Amino acid sequence: METIITTIAKDRIKSLFGFQFPKDFFDFYKFINKHLFTVDILSTLNMSLGSVFDVFQLDMEEEKEENLKELLKPSRYYNDPPEFVTVLIGDVDSLHWGYFFDKPSVVRPFVVNYYHSDTYEMAVSGQTLFEALRIRLEFLYLDTLELLEEDNDDEDIEIYNTDLQKYALIRELLLPYTDNITEIGDDYLDADAKVIRDDAVAKTRNHLGIIATESEYKKISQITAKQSKKTIEGIIKETRDAIKEGFPATALQTGQNLWTNPDFREETYEFLNIAYTQLKRPILIKLMLIAKEIREFYDARDERKKHKKNSPKV
Repeated sequence: METIITTIAKDRIKSLFGFQFPKDFFDFYKFINKHLFTVDILSTLNMSLGSVFDVFQLDMEEEKEENLKELLKPSRYYNDPPEFVTVLIGDVDSLHWGYFFDKPSVVRPFVVNYYHSDTYEMAVSGQTLFEALRIRLEFLYLDTLELLEEDNDDEDIEIYNTDLQKYALIRELLLPYTDNITEIGDDYLDADAKVIRDDAVAKTRNHLGIIATESEYKKISQITAKQSKKTIEGIIKETRDAIKEGFPATALQTGQNLWTNPDFREETYEFLNIAYTQLKRPILIKLMLIAKEIREFYDARDERKKHKKNSPKV
């Protein structure tokens, strides 16, 4: 039976985003809180909830309830693409997980993660938040085993063994939500490894690719991390030609590949707007504009800091 809190959360998500989140989003929040007094699952795994989970708060701030940007802003990272909605936050190098909404309300999102402080390369963590949590657990389990082998300090060893006990408990709780796969560590990661983004019609720099039909895409030269401005300008021209020929997915690919390049912001937003419009993904236009506003906020803040630092002392 659905709780009042879940009903309220669903209504808020639908109102703010214009589409509904997958079932595991709501089940996950219930799961985390249900077992809070048994084991603090997120704290044990060095994770925390993204601000989008504020929709479950009965006393949710009014500005967040009425403004999607205010809801997303606390957990949105500078380079998160429009399709990325942060759901979980890690503890090092700005590691975070998000739903990746290629075609909201049409294609089920994947859970992906990346280190914002590192390279712009994303990895698929599963189709649900539970699968992402289990993968995180198994990696931490392997790390802890390695620490046990290397550390001779009795106090540290006691801490590691306590962590392993907690991991075992969390693993048991997660079993019904992760296909009852009983293998652990590398064996689980191998058993869970499967290609779940094989419907991408073309590759992108973030390693996720783009979802579209072959008739919507024309292959052109690809943008990579290290290219001259002149080379990129040539690819931009190819993209404009492809758009004129009726290939909006090519604009999507180029827009996503340019996403982290500060020298081509105007072209990035232009191509993504064209792609989202012609591919009939209007909510992604809204999310792109929010991402743009948040970027501009951070840019202005950094500029103020720079100005203050370089200002003469009186």
